[in-house]
Amino acid sequence: MNLPNEPTTIEQLPLFPLRAVLFPGSSLRLRIFERRYIDLIRDSMRDGNGFGIPAIKSGNEAGTPVTPFEIGTLASVVDWDQGKDGLLSIVVLGTRRFHLHATRVDTTGLLVGTVTWMASQPAQPIAPESSDLLALLQALYSLEADHAGQPDSVPEDTEQLVYRIIERLPVPTVEQVALLAMSTVDAQLAFCQRQVARLVKGRAQRPH
Repeated sequence: MNLPNEPTTIEQLPLFPLRAVLFPGSSLRLRIFERRYIDLIRDSMRDGNGFGIPAIKSGNEAGTPVTPFEIGTLASVVDWDQGKDGLLSIVVLGTRRFHLHATRVDTTGLLVGTVTWMASQPAQPIAPESSDLLALLQALYSLEADHAGQPDSVPEDTEQLVYRIIERLPVPTVEQVALLAMSTVDAQLAFCQRQVARLVKGRAQRPH
């Protein structure tokens, strides 16, 4: 896959594949129990380096190395705790997107990727025409607050608005990865509008 405006600098990045897509600006809570990932988190926290989270295309999170999608997000540990069961619980924040060119398995069973970094997109304020999407996100936040405390802050950037909506809707993983790969905010916004319209249409067609 050739991505426009992609830097050519190639780096080796340890990977933590998940059955979820981590978007830039999003956070995930993870419970760590495999030795390879405990060591990964320890090294990441000690050295201040992040690690890559690509979504899983095939395979399982635990055990044998998986086949990940080609686009992922760099994750940084922002909080951690050790539960009463002894398992490590961490919170990671998504930062930069990367294009995964190849993978190898190191001696510990950890997947390591050869990656290039995708270009960051200039911040684009939310336009008045997207007020319906902003209202949708606020409604989703309200539902979350009813069950899990205070909602997240409302973004002021269009790219972040799209990410916050899509990660809360029943959008297939392959479609979320396609969003992550898009090189312009306008393409991301159009994607979000299509997904919302599809879900609204599907809901309207359900028998009452």
